[in-house]
Amino acid sequence: MSNNESRKIDPSIIAALIGGLVTIIVTVITVFFANRPAPQPPTATPYPTWTNVPTATITHTPVPTTTVEAGTSTSTPAPDTETPVPSATPEPRLIGEDWVNDCISALWQAVPASDQTPQENGCLQQPVGDFSVNNSRLTFLVNRRFDGGEIHGLFAPLSAEGTVSLKTHLDIIDKGEVWMGVFAAPSTDSQGIVMYIPAGEVTERALVKLTLPENSKNQTKPFPRSDATYDIKFTYTVGTVAVSAMNGSVVFNAAPVASNQKWLFIGYRSANGNNAIGASFFDLAFE
Repeated sequence: MSNNESRKIDPSIIAALIGGLVTIIVTVITVFFANRPAPQPPTATPYPTWTNVPTATITHTPVPTTTVEAGTSTSTPAPDTETPVPSATPEPRLIGEDWVNDCISALWQAVPASDQTPQENGCLQQPVGDFSVNNSRLTFLVNRRFDGGEIHGLFAPLSAEGTVSLKTHLDIIDKGEVWMGVFAAPSTDSQGIVMYIPAGEVTERALVKLTLPENSKNQTKPFPRSDATYDIKFTYTVGTVAVSAMNGSVVFNAAPVASNQKWLFIGYRSANGNNAIGASFFDLAFE
């Protein structure tokens, strides 16, 4: 036999080797899969518990209605509207401090009452009838016709006892009278003492004391006054009122005026026909 023939491998041996190798591989694979744990089915995820989830509370807000639907006993009321708080009314200016501040204090009461005006910041809106304040003085000027005697002016409250003084400057007094007085009530029909200046030359006027309601009079002599200015002073108690004038040169006895509170009056009384009256009041003071 030659060397080539001796080196050839018998095909049957090769086939046997391949078959054995295949058997080994199959055996290994079989054993591997046989020992592998069986796959487990997927674990189900538990459904979330909604009680652990925060929830929002939704409140139903009824829509305001003004009508009642069919079958409904009442309508849903509209929400309350906030009521505006009225602003506080300012305190009235004190009598005696008002004129110097170009004010007529809301404490003054007009005569007739129809002349009263609304107050603003503690003062009456001007003019109040025929009266207004100019240069710290209460002034009036009247030039019109009247059917008889009419009283126009302002009342201010006083204490039970004390004194009140003031001055008046006459501008014109062709007809009518300038009045200053103290009364038992804010009415010229009540008991009172008036010092009035009658018509005539403004630089030389007499003064007349008038007791009401008796209507009794006492008149002084004329006083020459180059500046046409006259001063009056009232002293009052619970039961009486006394008056003096011209820096105390004229003094009248006290007269009965009984009341726990007195009232100062400043104004004028007209005469029948055409009247021309003008004056100013100033230096109002209390003691």
